[in-house]
Amino acid sequence: MRPLLSFVEECALSFLLLTISWYIGYGLCMERTVIVHLNPTPEQAHSLKATLEQYTACFNAVAKVGFTTDCSNGVELHKRTYYPLRAEYPDLPAQLVCSAHVKATEAVTSALTWKVKKEKAYPKRVEQARKQGKPASVFKPVRCPHSDMVSIRYDQQGTGEAPALHPYRKLSRKQEVSQ
Repeated sequence: MRPLLSFVEECALSFLLLTISWYIGYGLCMERTVIVHLNPTPEQAHSLKATLEQYTACFNAVAKVGFTTDCSNGVELHKRTYYPLRAEYPDLPAQLVCSAHVKATEAVTSALTWKVKKEKAYPKRVEQARKQGKPASVFKPVRCPHSDMVSIRYDQQGTGEAPALHPYRKLSRKQEVSQ
């Protein structure tokens, strides 16, 4: 049996999920997720793996700060974590640091919401079990979001910084005409 991390790395390097958005008028958006199979050279695979590892480290760092301080406000988490992460991972494009930050903020918001709901519901469950003469179930706390390998969320703003890592690139009108 193969170790899970090597399997995840192999899968992450063999294909890329792209979500492309089209805006169809005011407030209407159509999204399409496309699977792109990759055949990277060893050098490209190494670069992609390094980017995935740095992106994951940024995600985990923001999630840890947000969860331990009970902060799910994206702006506040950005203020607390952006510059330290940029200093720690200078090779990771700024847009990917922001993307990892947004993804981690969503995970922290979800975890903190579950945490509040579970803590509020537990005394009622204990009381109900006591009335029925059954033993109370053990409280299982919500844990901090953490990932071994996070998929990168690409967007239109981040496509120009590292063309080798950004397969979907919005061309300017001048580039479209010249091609």
